[in-house]
Amino acid sequence: MILATKAANDHAEISYAPYIYFNHKYYIIVAQIGTHYNNITQRKAFQGMIIESEQSAVNTFFRKRMIFNFMYEKINNEEEIIEQFVSKHGQLVKQTLMMDFNIFELKMVNGRVILGPGQAFRLDENESIVSHVTSKE
Repeated sequence: MILATKAANDHAEISYAPYIYFNHKYYIIVAQIGTHYNNITQRKAFQGMIIESEQSAVNTFFRKRMIFNFMYEKINNEEEIIEQFVSKHGQLVKQTLMMDFNIFELKMVNGRVILGPGQAFRLDENESIVSHVTSKE
């Protein structure tokens, strides 16, 4: 998941984090030493984006993507969540969690899904389509 966070000095910062979607919630792994850790825990709100790979896209200009407005919910290093990460991302997850990495449980506030040209839709906190985006916002 690509992350867009805001630092204490109001500068935008971008990075990425491994994620899973489990039991209708998103989870990411972030290192405590990383700037995003402080940005997320201090500001609480940030954006995340999941985007289709260029290799599988029919057209790279219109890659499918979901953009979410998240609130940081809690750090959740529960065994069940860890096992889901291991299943998707491999055993390296357990090693990173023994270092300074933590799993963040995210609360979706709202978002947008873009499926192609003229196919942008607003999402609510349950990822349900609320409306079609028909004008520049």
